[in-house]
Amino acid sequence: MVVISDGIDQHSRLNLDQLIALVQSSKAQLFMIGTRSRPEYNLNGHASAKITLVSGRDIDNPAVVFDRLARESGAESFWPTSEEGLEQALKKISDLLEAQYTIAYYPETTAKGFRRIQVKLRPPGLIVNVRRGVGSQPAAGVLSADFTEGTCEVSPKIHPYSYESKVVLNDGVISYHEDFSDTRSGWPNRENSRYISSGYELSNSGASKVEPSASSFGGARYFAPQRDVLAAHGPWWADFRESALVEKVPPIPKGSPDSPAADQPAAGLVFRMNDSGCYALLLAESPKTKKLWFTVEKRHYGTTFSTGVIPWTAVPLPEAGSPEITASIECTGKQITIFLNDQQVAQAQDDTYSQEHVGFILSGIGRVKFRNLIVTSR
Repeated sequence: MVVISDGIDQHSRLNLDQLIALVQSSKAQLFMIGTRSRPEYNLNGHASAKITLVSGRDIDNPAVVFDRLARESGAESFWPTSEEGLEQALKKISDLLEAQYTIAYYPETTAKGFRRIQVKLRPPGLIVNVRRGVGSQPAAGVLSADFTEGTCEVSPKIHPYSYESKVVLNDGVISYHEDFSDTRSGWPNRENSRYISSGYELSNSGASKVEPSASSFGGARYFAPQRDVLAAHGPWWADFRESALVEKVPPIPKGSPDSPAADQPAAGLVFRMNDSGCYALLLAESPKTKKLWFTVEKRHYGTTFSTGVIPWTAVPLPEAGSPEITASIECTGKQITIFLNDQQVAQAQDDTYSQEHVGFILSGIGRVKFRNLIVTSR
């Protein structure tokens, strides 16, 4: 089997160890060919076992995954950087398949489900690709019952996504309600994007971080200020309504003009976060004038630019002075409607991004808390 992929794990129901166990118990050789034309994932130059996506989710490093899958199945992995390199990889796979040997043996019947294999060559210095073992390892937790009967689909009941306990289907409408009371529900949980008491918090000190060049794998690295902190999780959405309580909206600094500046700290909701970018509803307060400012922007991965969909617009702050703002977004096709404190405040049309995740964003320095995320399909 030849697999050509960027290697990004899009919410697999099995973890890597379980997948390796399946490879060990199968007869297939997996020749893995990776593509690196995805600068939005910031994969370039990473050698660690885990990589953090822009959504805040940690995934297994594709380079590590491909190497393990290939080695365990007695094959090879390739990372071509051009069309010519891809042709060379396919040619080498063809040559290997034409030149390889098959060695078989019949082991004694024992309770041992998995047997390690080692092939040694003489003289030394020769290289051989061979499976590292045969059989299955029940300890890895992958049994035939893990698949939906009569299909190759991994069973959702035995291997549910972390968020599925919070998803309800009623009369064709999908609802996702996250109160962040259980850290096992799968949102990123680290220093700057974490579960806290009765909510979820994003924070940003503005410390610089090392960023790899997007030009090529292993390219130059440079220091860039960390401006945005994002977190997204849950099902994929196309037409939906997303709503959450936003606490401690970043204020416009004292002495600044009434309207937000270009580098104004802001926080809010992200939606339709996909492989190329996302939309962001950003909020900022002006306590002096008792106004709440909002804007909708398109964020494009791999660049430092954003595009305005709805310009900065002001609405009155609640009279009661509540520290919480109810922010809501409704998307139907290319129609985007914004609600603040359950009042419609703006509409726009844009179809650059059509579906995928929802979540939260903090742009600039600060700290913000979110509560009671509710998403329903439309």
